[in-house]
Amino acid sequence: MRRTPSAVLMTIGQIEQIKMVQLEAGSAFWNSSRPMGSQASG
Repeated sequence: MRRTPSAVLMTIGQIEQIKMVQLEAGSAFWNSSRPMGSQASG
């Protein structure tokens, strides 16, 4: 099994971290802009 270069692992880690931050920011945005969103549409 080949050893993965640390630069590749760091890049993958950064991509995953950015995804998580964007996900949290997106959900926070929807919660703040539409406080009754999910309940009103149900």
